[in-house]
Amino acid sequence: TIDNSVNNDPIDLNGGTIVDASSIAATTIFGNVLSNNTIVNIDTRNPVISNVARTSPSVFGTQHYKQNEEVKFTAVFDKDVTLDTTNGTPQLKLDLGNSVIVNADFDATATNTARATDVKKIVFTYTVQAGNNSNGVVKLVATNGLILNGCVIQDTNGLDALVDIINLTITEGSIFDTTVPFVQSFTTTATGYYKAGQAIVIGVVFNEIILATGSPKINLQIGPTQSNANLREAVYDPSTVQSPYAQNMLKFKYIIQPGDNDGRAGGITLYDGVNSLKLNGGT
Repeated sequence: TIDNSVNNDPIDLNGGTIVDASSIAATTIFGNVLSNNTIVNIDTRNPVISNVARTSPSVFGTQHYKQNEEVKFTAVFDKDVTLDTTNGTPQLKLDLGNSVIVNADFDATATNTARATDVKKIVFTYTVQAGNNSNGVVKLVATNGLILNGCVIQDTNGLDALVDIINLTITEGSIFDTTVPFVQSFTTTATGYYKAGQAIVIGVVFNEIILATGSPKINLQIGPTQSNANLREAVYDPSTVQSPYAQNMLKFKYIIQPGDNDGRAGGITLYDGVNSLKLNGGT
């Protein structure tokens, strides 16, 4: 800021002189040459991405996404930027862990919508591909994390955007999981004799952390003969779940009913073998 008040002398001669052809010293007071409180802005700072957030699906907190689901990430620069995609469109590098890097593509429609109210923003979209499982939450790539591909991103002074993304964590985390969960094994209540009113608990162990919804069930068989008369159902017990996505086992409970006699032959087994687990409208 230049203080150009009448009594201020902003020029330091530093031992030199400013004179005209007649050796008359120049007045170094600006006076009213500049309008009062004139500010001269000097900006040599290149724009840089200062925040990246998952903005669609717009669910708060860390979320899981499976194959073919579309995730949008909004990059916000630390100052207003212009965007010229005449010669190419930018991409945003995503680090899935285990040395797997993927690129989120420029989303023109979402970017135009975002920039209508904030010209600091550019939106990128990534569609989860088969096998692209993240090791924990998706991260940003620090060095050359912004790929320009011929596009030009500049501030209003024509300074180019920096392509490095330093010390940023994506707001609202994302976990990519394309692995299909499957049943690895079953567990059951200890071998023994049970009477009416006692519970038999069946544990279904999956290959990964899972969450059940609705009322899945397990078909059980009482005794050695498979028949509708010997068919029983163990129902999912949600009270055994500590928290969503906290364990890889689901527990099902069956209460022994009067008349559930196996003739001391066969006991209780899975009615349909490995196909005994039924979703029953749940997931």
